[in-house]
Amino acid sequence: MKKNTTWLKKLTLFASFFAVTLFVSSCSDDDDIETGKSVNVKVVNASEGAGSQDFYMENTKVLSVDQNASAGYVAVPQSGDDRDVQFKKAGASEVYASDDFDLKNGASYTFFLTGTGSSVDIKASEDDLTAPASGKAKVRVIHLSSFAPQSVDVYSSASTTTPIASGVKYGDLTNFVTVDPGVGIGVLPAGSTNVSQMIDLSFGTLQAGKIYTVVVSGSTSVNAWTVMQN
Repeated sequence: MKKNTTWLKKLTLFASFFAVTLFVSSCSDDDDIETGKSVNVKVVNASEGAGSQDFYMENTKVLSVDQNASAGYVAVPQSGDDRDVQFKKAGASEVYASDDFDLKNGASYTFFLTGTGSSVDIKASEDDLTAPASGKAKVRVIHLSSFAPQSVDVYSSASTTTPIASGVKYGDLTNFVTVDPGVGIGVLPAGSTNVSQMIDLSFGTLQAGKIYTVVVSGSTSVNAWTVMQN
């Protein structure tokens, strides 16, 4: 049911901090709209060279989002199986990327536009928006930098001995972890213990009570920016 080169995605939710978070199953065999029910949608445009994009669900424009930016959450009456999702260059009719996803009523999802050219892709996650513990922040990392090692371990500056997520491959999104506000995030090639190789990700200060996705991007250098999830 693909409408471009996007690959079928069926990924599994793992319980530990070291596993990759749940990506929403795509391309169901069903086509069942739940009438009168809705989902909450956040959109992240992390595709290099994509420019501003319009985001559509079931051929209805939901919002526009600039490159390296996010928008949402927006309540959309499109829960159910096999929901059609499309990105189009802002103001244009040609589809830039599309895929189908099964979306649960009342749940919150983030859709990530990633990749470039023939590798453009849509990734989606069902978001855990449970508030962090008092005085803490929650953070996850999505690895989208073709310049960074293709598999990395993620560290917080509070601990350079134990990673908060291990073996995060290009395209992976980690689970949320609880961290102290103000800590930095860095990555090492997976399995490396050479702290001198640490790539420190520069972005705004993490605040207590907030939930973030750190987007690691860049094809000629490693960059990072944050998406506020709450």
